[in-house]
Amino acid sequence: MSKKTSGWRIGLAVLVSVLFLLPVGLAVWGSLGQVGDVGVPFGTWQRPDFSNYLTVFQTAQMSRLIGNSLLVVILSVPVSTIVASLAAFGIVEQPQPLRRWLLVFAIITMLVPPSAVWLVRFWFFEQIGLLDTLGALMFPALAGGNSLFVLIYFWAWSRIPAELFEAARIDGASFLTRWWQVGLPVVRPATAAVVLLAFTMFWGNFIEPVLFIFDPNKYTLPIGLQLLNQLDSANRPLLLAGAVIAMIPAVLVFAVAQRWFLRGEWVDG
Repeated sequence: MSKKTSGWRIGLAVLVSVLFLLPVGLAVWGSLGQVGDVGVPFGTWQRPDFSNYLTVFQTAQMSRLIGNSLLVVILSVPVSTIVASLAAFGIVEQPQPLRRWLLVFAIITMLVPPSAVWLVRFWFFEQIGLLDTLGALMFPALAGGNSLFVLIYFWAWSRIPAELFEAARIDGASFLTRWWQVGLPVVRPATAAVVLLAFTMFWGNFIEPVLFIFDPNKYTLPIGLQLLNQLDSANRPLLLAGAVIAMIPAVLVFAVAQRWFLRGEWVDG
């Protein structure tokens, strides 16, 4: 690769990074403005006002909202990852005709609009007693969270020579042993991707809490941000402070997972 080509790629990467980081920077900037400041773009305050974050916690009961959201993701993300990886590994080990049909089924489920199953889920949760509980928000994890997660694992394992798994099977390794000791260690970047996507899905889930949760004590963070907006939609610094608080966990999760994306392996130290 020539230096000129490398320079263009670096410049393009920097430009894309700036475009993605610009909204985050503007949100942080705006969150430090004076309360009630609605200037363009987010006011022309003279000094940063960190009291906006304290006000958000006091007004929106942010601690409880964050606690509920953390409980959902702490339980849902590992379950989603385990179920999705088990499902994908099971598909990989099937003979070709059955494997093809299972993949078609997984793709079809991705094409079903979420709104098409909301009513069915509402009825189902009501029947089994999960309605108006955080369990209703965690339930999708039992199905792997999303068919995309299954496909990510399948794609990762399909790139690995089948002889690796066949040798383990001949040595007497069970399905769970092959999945845990042979399969998962070689697809760690895929696991990082699924964990990050699952965290984002459950952490930012807004529609399902609206549909299935009625008790204000069980509201999650996205609902709290909407309530904050309803309390004072013109108070941009306060709204942006809440948005920044909601972004912090996702940024931290990505910071931990990004080394797997960049190197495709564990990094010591």
